[in-house]
Amino acid sequence: MPGRISASLDFVARAYVLSVILAGAFILGWLRPDLGQGSWPEILVFGLLVFLAEAMPVRIPRRLDTVSVSYAVIYAAILLFALPAAVWLAALASVRVMDLTGKVPIKAVLFNRAQMALSAAAAGLAFARLGGTPGQVEVLPDLWALLGAAGAYAAVNIFTVVTVMALTRRLSFWSVYSKDFRWLIPHYVALTPLGILIAIVYGEAGLAGVVLLFVPLVVARYSLQLYVQIRDAYLATIRAMVAAVEARDPYTAGHSRRVARYTAAAARKLNLSEDLVERLEYAAWLHDIGKLAVPDRILRKRGRLTDEEWHLMRQHPRTGAGILKEIDLLGRDVDIILHHHERYDGQGYPDFLSGEEIPLGARLIAIADAFEAMTSERPYRPRPLTREEAFAELEAQAGRQFDPALVKVFIEAVQDLPVAEEEPEVVVPFAPVPASGGQEVYRQAAAAAEVREAAGPEEPSEDAPGPSGTGRRESQDG
Repeated sequence: MPGRISASLDFVARAYVLSVILAGAFILGWLRPDLGQGSWPEILVFGLLVFLAEAMPVRIPRRLDTVSVSYAVIYAAILLFALPAAVWLAALASVRVMDLTGKVPIKAVLFNRAQMALSAAAAGLAFARLGGTPGQVEVLPDLWALLGAAGAYAAVNIFTVVTVMALTRRLSFWSVYSKDFRWLIPHYVALTPLGILIAIVYGEAGLAGVVLLFVPLVVARYSLQLYVQIRDAYLATIRAMVAAVEARDPYTAGHSRRVARYTAAAARKLNLSEDLVERLEYAAWLHDIGKLAVPDRILRKRGRLTDEEWHLMRQHPRTGAGILKEIDLLGRDVDIILHHHERYDGQGYPDFLSGEEIPLGARLIAIADAFEAMTSERPYRPRPLTREEAFAELEAQAGRQFDPALVKVFIEAVQDLPVAEEEPEVVVPFAPVPASGGQEVYRQAAAAAEVREAAGPEEPSEDAPGPSGTGRRESQDG
């Protein structure tokens, strides 16, 4: 039955892509521009500006996406030129170099051209329907027409892209939108006034004014790119700190990554906001950062710890919280780091908190941490536990070591995750992957489908990832 469901979803996704391409082709065929009109030089300049904007995108931190200011120029063209010319400009000028060099599947290129045409057509029709006249932009008299055009463009663009991503990833529309595309609304809100300004400047100063207005946009893009690069360097430093901890014990390599993966999955199962999910991922990545202060002889010891060694080991949550409270990005969540070894029954450390006194994030990470350690190879046991055995152990400790409600949610969330370690690590907050942009995102969906088809069905493995155990020895890994 699962195979049939998968095949059905793949068919629906392909059918949807084809339907959008055909709809876009119909719109472009219906709205054939008048090649004899005198404004073609201006339209070509606008098209060149769109192309240049698309050629200079800025990657959005933590997203599989990039952003450019091309929408502002396209929106201005919709307000200024006849609908056929604006639609063709949106469809063709937004093409990227990667589209022309074979780096993007042809079906994705055609889909993006079609959905851009549909978005521009919807905006132009809404503008005219609400009383706007192309080439005659007056902000107050045309306010509703201007807002309606922007809303129509955004609605069609977001709906077409999110739908194909949801079908390809086999997720709900809302989960894909909330995780990866909520930023598009502020993006459109910010750039719509800029598009109106471009249209007004064109009416007052012609192409020279538009080109001059485009220069500050390039400067702003450069500044944003510098910010992203600085942020990447900052997060790369944090990643290096995590690597330094895990390099001290080869048996815990990848531990923090897997804990973060499980924590994020459980957090999403709880329907937490994506901002909070992101914060919990950071905390999970860094939950063991305090072990930088623990001597190697303790971290690598294969036998039981002495009371003195155990005392030193128990200091790592407090040490980690002390390190991170000085970092603005992470300082607000130091309580999660501090209390991720507390127990639900109050017998944990360092502050012997119990129940809901323990921060939610710390309770989640404690479960993920224990699950990872139980299902990973360790030198002090003959084999890792299977997922089912680890789930049973979590359930046995529910109400004692772990929050029983969160144990149930965690098991439901992790059961839905593939076992294979080779799965693309889109959850990792420190290594975002550049993609094709807010208006060109379907390339991701096509690539994901190809990866899934090449990999074939996933099989369970006893080497599946998971967090810390329930005893003194396994607590060293958590």
